[in-house]
Formats: sequence, C-alpha cells, structure tokens
Amino acid sequence: YWETYKQKGCIIVGSSSMIKRITRMVKVRIVSEIFGVDHVLFSRMQFMHDGQTVERRQVPLRKLAWTKSGDDFPSCAEEISAEDCPHTENWRVALRKMLEERLGLGLPWQMLHLIEDKDLYRYVVEDNVLSGGYPGLTTMYCIHEVTMRVKEPEHSGVRAIGLPEGSEFATAEGDFNFNRQQDDNGLAIGTQLNIWAWERSVAQHALMPRRGSRSFCRSSTSLSAGQSSVG
Repeated sequence: YWETYKQKGCIIVGSSSMIKRITRMVKVRIVSEIFGVDHVLFSRMQFMHDGQTVERRQVPLRKLAWTKSGDDFPSCAEEISAEDCPHTENWRVALRKMLEERLGLGLPWQMLHLIEDKDLYRYVVEDNVLSGGYPGLTTMYCIHEVTMRVKEPEHSGVRAIGLPEGSEFATAEGDFNFNRQQDDNGLAIGTQLNIWAWERSVAQHALMPRRGSRSFCRSSTSLSAGQSSVG
C-alpha cells in the first residue's frame, strides 16, 4: 500500500485474476580512481526504519514516482515499458534528487565534481520477475542505468564521500535517529542509515536487475537481447 499509494513508486495493472507490479527506477554507478584503480561506490549495509539491519551491495538508486495509477493503464500498454515514459517523473531529475537525498550531494556539488559517461548509459527492462517481498506477484522492472565519474578524486571537496583514500562513510535518509527506534512511534517509513564503501570496479552487467522471462537492454549505441546474471 505505502509503495503504491504514498510513495507512488509502483503501479499495479491487470485484472483480479492476473495482476502485475510495474516499477521504474534509475540506478547510478559512481566511479572514482583510487590509488590508480577504478572503484565503484556501493551501500554495503542499511539500517532500516523498523530496526532491521540489511547487508547487501547496492548502488544508489531511486524509484521513479508515477503520475497515474494502474487503473489508468491496460496491462499491455506499451507506454509502461517505454524508455521515455510520460507517466513518471523524469529520470534525470530523479537522478539528481537521489544523489542529494541518499548521499547528501547537492546540485552544485554534483555539477562541480561529477561527470556522466554517456557511452555507458543503458535502459533495461525485465518482465515477470518474482520478488521475495511480494509473494505470488510478478514485477516488471524498467531501469535507467547511469555511470558518473568523479572528476578529481584528490579534490578536497570530495572528502565527504571518502576520497581520495576510499574510506567508508555513512549517510542518513529522512529523519533517521537510532534513539527513535526505541520510541512507541518508531521511525517514519522510508528512513534509513546507509554505510557506503568503495569497491574495485565490476563489469557493467552487475547493475542488471533480477532474472525474468523477458529482458532487453537499450544502450546509447545498440539494442541487445539477453538475460541478467544477478539474482
């Protein structure tokens, strides 16, 4: 309910006998040279609003907010999976917001210290994916994958993200406070603390979403078919 109607991070389409969850998102690989070797920024641990601690490698990402509900679409509507879907927030705007909200990097900082590698942009769709968080419900993921490089890893302004040594650092999303986990009201849904770490650069395919029955990838130079290798 919260994801669909409050966050507007997905829509549910189809009839009562066969429904599907549609999620569109943007992911970003932030790459920096550390001691002469390319590294990628991952969140390695997340402290959630409900007190859970999740250990997983995850690049910064954000679900795109829908401007329409699933009732406005037939389940086969091509616009749902189109690269330029007119029914969600613009993915480039969402990318800038995500860098600020998840990493605390304001737009001036982004413009000064990051540059996009446009040759590595990809648009990926995977359909009929089973998600552990939604038993019995299949999901279509539509993902814009972006790569951004730190311009000058030795610049004093990038110490906020653990450079130039590649140190770990933490950021909080929303009004996160460990003490409030003990309150009766707890923390607001969506608040969390992220522990970030730099790891040696991995192949671009590591950004691919879960395996599904249908998958295609559109890059800035080609269109190819295949399946992802990440579960």
